Amino acid sequence: VSIKTINSESWNSGINGDFITTQALDSKMGYLYTNYSKGGTNRIALYNDWDDFSDFSPKKAIITDPLLTANISALTVSPFGTNSSILMVGLEDGNLLHTDVAADITFTKITGDDFVGSISDIEFGKTENDILVTFHNYGVKSIFYSSDGGSTWADKEGDLPDMPVRTILQNPLISNEVIVGTDLGVWSTKNFNESSPTWTQAFNGMSNIRVSDLDMRDDLKVFAGSYGGGVFSGEFSSEDPLLYLKKLPRDYLDSPNKNQLYLY
Repeated sequence: VSIKTINSESWNSGINGDFITTQALDSKMGYLYTNYSKGGTNRIALYNDWDDFSDFSPKKAIITDPLLTANISALTVSPFGTNSSILMVGLEDGNLLHTDVAADITFTKITGDDFVGSISDIEFGKTENDILVTFHNYGVKSIFYSSDGGSTWADKEGDLPDMPVRTILQNPLISNEVIVGTDLGVWSTKNFNESSPTWTQAFNGMSNIRVSDLDMRDDLKVFAGSYGGGVFSGEFSSEDPLLYLKKLPRDYLDSPNKNQLYLY
């Protein structure tokens, strides 16, 4: 791994990355990662100290590595942990890399045997070991899932039609429910844990439009960004209530604990 820290270079120097370049924010460490490839040299820029507006002096580090064998097409930071910055890097040649930037930038390849095409999205599930990866090519398997941090991968395309898959999200309340953004809108499955999931279109006001990104807010509100059609919203929920409230018994109302919350 080669890292070059640049303090004086203009943020607008030259043309780097893509016209719409992939980026990822690590809000825990204050790092912003972006594709910084140029002229056939594949690299990642790491910006830090950009969020201190009292003394605004952002710094940029350029990360290069022999394992960066193609243009960077997807970047994702793990939301787990407090003292780490686990960065996942997807490449246009189908390779998937993993590193902890906060510790030691040593890339590890965790590419699946059946990965073919360009990686379009990488997302984490309920834990850091649960990883979902999509591809946006025709004629390839487009959805993969790992439950062991990338040691093994399972094909989850099921009966999804052959089309580019741009982005993916898993319901944090029900791991069996997953949605994907495709060139034909949003599709969903409620049996993702099966070996061959069943996918159906989740129109709900959306037409056959390309969905380029899916993102989720802390309150489980989901936003779907489309190509030329605006932003749509929805929300994940559980199939059953997560909290059951029962009528308070008469003797409880007369007890010294009556001001405490009473739950089952």
